[in-house]
Amino acid sequence: MESHAQHIPKSTPPPIPPENPRRVLLTELPAIVAQLRSRYANLKEFARDAGCMPATLRNVSRGTLPNFRLCQWLYEKADRQMPGPPSPEKAKKDTHLRWRRRNVQKLGDYQREYLYGAAKPVPLIYELAIDCGLLPQDMLAIRMAHIEDDGIHLSNGRAISFGDGWEQVKRNSLDGWIEDQKPTNYVFFRRNPVDRNRPANSRWIVAVMHAHGVKMKKYLAPRFLHFAHDLIRIKSRTWLRKHLQETHKFSRGGAWDVVRKLDRIKSKLLESGHSSAAITAEMIYGAAISDGKRPVRKSTPSRHQQRPSEAEIRKGEFCAKVIEELRQIRRLYIDSGWSVPEIQAAHPQLAAWSVRDSLAEEDREILNHPRQWGPVVGYAHNVLAKSYKKHPSTVKGWVKRFKKARRTMPA
Repeated sequence: MESHAQHIPKSTPPPIPPENPRRVLLTELPAIVAQLRSRYANLKEFARDAGCMPATLRNVSRGTLPNFRLCQWLYEKADRQMPGPPSPEKAKKDTHLRWRRRNVQKLGDYQREYLYGAAKPVPLIYELAIDCGLLPQDMLAIRMAHIEDDGIHLSNGRAISFGDGWEQVKRNSLDGWIEDQKPTNYVFFRRNPVDRNRPANSRWIVAVMHAHGVKMKKYLAPRFLHFAHDLIRIKSRTWLRKHLQETHKFSRGGAWDVVRKLDRIKSKLLESGHSSAAITAEMIYGAAISDGKRPVRKSTPSRHQQRPSEAEIRKGEFCAKVIEELRQIRRLYIDSGWSVPEIQAAHPQLAAWSVRDSLAEEDREILNHPRQWGPVVGYAHNVLAKSYKKHPSTVKGWVKRFKKARRTMPA
């Protein structure tokens, strides 16, 4: 009992200003666990009553935030009022959501405010996402060393110049952020706890974009709004694809995927009665948000899913025949005591002899001594691979495709 008690802190940590309910929980929960711990004989009974593992209670006592259900139970057991979001009735229904920084894109406004407090707009992040089309991970990778007199030089080779135009970021936005936050390494550093040598969490970028009024989906980054502006600005599909490749470092296939999705959404807007001149980038982005379809790139079937060619079937048939012949040679050599020359004299029609003649001297010598082969099938794959100058897995694939084709052949 004493071994478990040593994990529970005896004193309440120093109070934190309760402007954020999450910080209030982190301050009060260790003291509540220490208070409730005295009512039980040991930590296991406490955990059994709470419906969790003992390690979970130890972590809570050390300052880790548990899930919503356990928070509710601890406060009710201690007869204390739990701080909560603006809509406690709705929060009780969403007990499956953890209060940690997970699934922020799925959280409602009241829960997002509960996690981060009132999210503040950051003009620099909005310009990098909407005007320059950067992903959250691209923004979080920006360091102070990337900032030069002419602009921001990203690690992927892209350069964002300073200015008020498209594909540019305003210098006063960057200077204001640096003067206010005073970053030393990463421009967007970790927020809670503050660590200027580590990048911020991407979910903080999501919360900031929500503060700017930009709706998002898990698979639809805010830079899709930037691409929608590019579609309005660049009329040619080919030039838009080249722009995505050269400026945003897309692959050719990835660029065409974006162009096709933009075209599909624009076609739907045209079918619904909108004129081409009246369609805006915001309308395209809003239609993409309400579309509900995740973009799936059409991929060609893999090599093993394609129908085998006649040449592969012939090679697989020959390889399967050689494997069976090597089995026969080994049985005659080991069980009947015949030598390899005697086997060749008795069975000169075997195709294995032609394979042996195509090998190097050392490999031919090993084939003449079947006791040195090891497992027959693996040895046969290696021998045939050397004969065809291929990898053994290629030979194995030929045999598999031949056997599959033989099973599907009409009787």
